[in-house]
Amino acid sequence: MEQEFICIQPEYVKHFQCDGTKCDSKCCQGWQIDIDRGTYAKYAALEDAGFRKEILSKLRWNEGTKSYRMEMCGVACPMLREDRLCGIQRRMGEEYLSDTCAEFPRRSYLFEGIVQRALSLTCPVASRLALLDEKPMALEQITLRTSRSKTFFRRTVEEMPAREFLFDLQIGGIAILQDRRFSLNERLLSLGFFLQQADACLAAGRGKELAALPEAFVSGDVSAKMAAWKQQVQFHPKEYLRMMFALLDALFEPAIVYFSEKQRNFAQYIPQAFRMTNNRPKPFSELLALYGKHRKQYERLIVKPYGHVLENYLVHVFFNNFYPCRVQGSLLHNYFLFLTLYKFFEFDLICMTGVMGEKVTLDDMLELVERMSNRTDHASIYQEIVLGYLKEPEQNPPDLMGRLLDV
Repeated sequence: MEQEFICIQPEYVKHFQCDGTKCDSKCCQGWQIDIDRGTYAKYAALEDAGFRKEILSKLRWNEGTKSYRMEMCGVACPMLREDRLCGIQRRMGEEYLSDTCAEFPRRSYLFEGIVQRALSLTCPVASRLALLDEKPMALEQITLRTSRSKTFFRRTVEEMPAREFLFDLQIGGIAILQDRRFSLNERLLSLGFFLQQADACLAAGRGKELAALPEAFVSGDVSAKMAAWKQQVQFHPKEYLRMMFALLDALFEPAIVYFSEKQRNFAQYIPQAFRMTNNRPKPFSELLALYGKHRKQYERLIVKPYGHVLENYLVHVFFNNFYPCRVQGSLLHNYFLFLTLYKFFEFDLICMTGVMGEKVTLDDMLELVERMSNRTDHASIYQEIVLGYLKEPEQNPPDLMGRLLDV
């Protein structure tokens, strides 16, 4: 039975069209593809006996998910044809795709009767659509109609903190992240103080004030406030480098920072950038000098021409991952998870730029976006490791900001 929902999504979502020939059908390889009951019933009722037998012979019952699952042919779906298109969709139409296949790369969540939807940046076609527009990413409200059973129920937010005020917080956070009067680091600094103040409002039982709170952070002349915030947050480059190296060790050990024969090893750029080719320790003065050099190159080759891509990436992650209500804890707790994951991504990008120099391209940057999104969208252990490292970030927010933000 068809259902109707109010849906909030970035405007770019309506322009997405799947085309496996443009991305080598990456979403049809390397994943588990669950088949929901409704789709299984459609396959079992196909009049074409040969095609019905072909599909059903590839399905295996999975006790863990209580559903059927495609038996992969190596790493690829057995229904993927030589032209990189889906044999089921081409022959029967999109309505015969499973919920999993029909939904991806869309990521939809149902919250209090409203669907919040965006595209996963693990899809190369989606990432270009989402990130390359030089205009600030805009949201729209549409009416969404669907008869699918699970499409919009990836995860609910009923148990998340501050859930009653989620949309106000997201709209406020996005407005701050898109304030182009300031650098990205300055915007991230402003976001931290915004969420700190929002935490104070919630603690005092003044949650209704949150809708008006962003005005003080984006309207009029915020320069004086920004100067005051900078006085509270002093960048500590030594602590920043220690934190990035420690995170690399923590994330690499369980193979979270991974690569294969077909994938680039992005982790390698970090030791290469700092000339760590042997086990001999380097003085921090040398590490800091190299970081300063790479940072300047990054500003010139990445930030200046592609600053809008980085902004869109931040806004997309903030919206699509339910920040600042992604995990249990305070808004600041969520803020530091968001900030640290971005800073680790940026650190790898700085190091890659330092190693590649003038050869670094937009495609290199988007490939790293795809890899990072793959880990943060589909591997919860990634954020668990970061949260374990941060411990209790609310205890001294300016100090932790100073380890991450060079303002």
